[in-house]
Amino acid sequence: MMTFFGKTVRALRLERNLTQEQLSGALNISPQAVSKWERGQALPDLPLIPALARALNVTADALFGMDASAREIEALRDRAMALVENNPTESRRILSEGLQKYPAAPALLRALLYAGNYKTHPDDTLETARRLTACARDDADRYDALRFTAYALAAKGDEAAALEAAESLPDLTFTRLTELAFLLRGESRREAAEKQARISLENLLQMLEQAAESDEAAGRTERAANRREKALALLRVMQDEPYAGELAVYVRFFEGRLKR
Repeated sequence: MMTFFGKTVRALRLERNLTQEQLSGALNISPQAVSKWERGQALPDLPLIPALARALNVTADALFGMDASAREIEALRDRAMALVENNPTESRRILSEGLQKYPAAPALLRALLYAGNYKTHPDDTLETARRLTACARDDADRYDALRFTAYALAAKGDEAAALEAAESLPDLTFTRLTELAFLLRGESRREAAEKQARISLENLLQMLEQAAESDEAAGRTERAANRREKALALLRVMQDEPYAGELAVYVRFFEGRLKR
């Protein structure tokens, strides 16, 4: 709880261009107190919460990621992701509106990276990645922020910086979730395995598309189509998994590529 709260406060403070001194002054407390919150070492006294929420222009629930807010954020993300392929403009609008209310929501920022176009608007991608880094809650957030940073830098022609960012990406051959799936038991084991299966599946789908694009560039159109058909077949096999709804965007994507 303290770590989540601290990261949220820090991200919101930076979004408002406030220093720790300015925020502490508005609350009539010491800058050291704000620093302890942001480092996850302490929580504010209960009477301070409403004033803190006002200073950061959010609800008290948003500071703590209460369930109602989390459900709304998840719903906004799902609506936006369903439109990424066919209507990216509307997808970005939904996410931008959501981020006005929840400016430090990693789920919305990650979705915005996917809804954006790092090739045509690399600076927007870099800014979104910066914001995601500031409020990242887990390795998946940090990973996406870093890889989209690399994509955008490459699009800007800064190959040296893009390579540096890409080389900073961790090698995920053996992930924490993988190890947990082997070590844990019961529901915790299932949850870890399902999360890792989803991540691995998405990586496989993305690599199939990268290979297909390379085939097309080399004139091997039949081979490219075959790879995309395999991706769709794989998605059909996985359609009864709990995370199948999150994969719908890939179905639309590959179907669209095959119709071109």
